[in-house]
Amino acid sequence: MQKIIFVFILLLAHLTFAYSAYADHAEVVSYPSGCDYFIAADNHVYYLLKWQEGYTPSLGDVILGEIESNGFKDVYYPLKDREGKIYVEDYSMSKSRSNEHYKEHCN
Repeated sequence: MQKIIFVFILLLAHLTFAYSAYADHAEVVSYPSGCDYFIAADNHVYYLLKWQEGYTPSLGDVILGEIESNGFKDVYYPLKDREGKIYVEDYSMSKSRSNEHYKEHCN
């Protein structure tokens, strides 16, 4: 029992550190198949992101990283304990604008 509690505390400490190490976060809200672009959101702010390498995110995944500016970013997916690289195409958009941008790149 003590071993389980110890492992749980280590896991909790790891996740706490991971969340504090990255300033920005968002949840994947749209990732249709057939395109490397996807949409993430946090508090009604939307991001158009493009997968580059590493873990391929899924709907509902949380992304941690410096996503409040354009360019290539190393990110962390705490729910999967995986890392990846994305390109931030656009950020701080409305839902409708993010959908328009997505269609420009993937349709």
